[in-house]
Amino acid sequence: MDPRYRPGSPTHRYLLAQARTGQELGEHMGPTEAMGVREMTREEAAATHLFKQNLDAVDPARTLRNQGEFGQAYRPGDQGMLANTPLHFEPGGQVTVPPRAHSPETTHIIHSHPPSHPGFPTDADYYSAYIQSQGNRNGVKGEIMYDAAKDKFFAYQGKLHAETGGAAYHELVNPFDMGPKALGPQASKALPDPDSYGQHFINWPESRPATPENGAPGDP
Repeated sequence: MDPRYRPGSPTHRYLLAQARTGQELGEHMGPTEAMGVREMTREEAAATHLFKQNLDAVDPARTLRNQGEFGQAYRPGDQGMLANTPLHFEPGGQVTVPPRAHSPETTHIIHSHPPSHPGFPTDADYYSAYIQSQGNRNGVKGEIMYDAAKDKFFAYQGKLHAETGGAAYHELVNPFDMGPKALGPQASKALPDPDSYGQHFINWPESRPATPENGAPGDP
């Protein structure tokens, strides 16, 4: 194993043990509920927007996303987020983004879970995030999972949460007005204007509808 993955670190030992134990027992060892809702960064908003656009272009009938997983890696470009390679698909419950899909500039990795797959990040997902971030030593800012059944994004990292001492994940909401779609799939998505922050909430829980008081625009 690449020494950059720090195989002797407490985080590596913990995440690897969780993944192995869960696989042996056929159970999920990590959390099954999100710690809460977190608003996306501009980069996350652009990357997730591009992922959904590519997903809809590749799978307009929504059949493949129900039969397997999609994955894609992204890097920052000229005022936007760029997809490193075309969207990658594998049938079943696990996708491995090909090594060629990564670059030294990669900052975000997104993969989907089909409705038949547990919606929360699996133990293998957490361990994968640690490996992809090279023990949290490179530019990869954790990973993002798209739950096809809920049409929601969730963020997690290859590190342990300071409060719980274990793995944790958050539901993501997009507080930006993303404007028109990019010119074409598999390309890029401009970063949203910071002034649009709070204009549109995507996936916001029904218990807290978007109103002028919490960020949504008022009546036209």
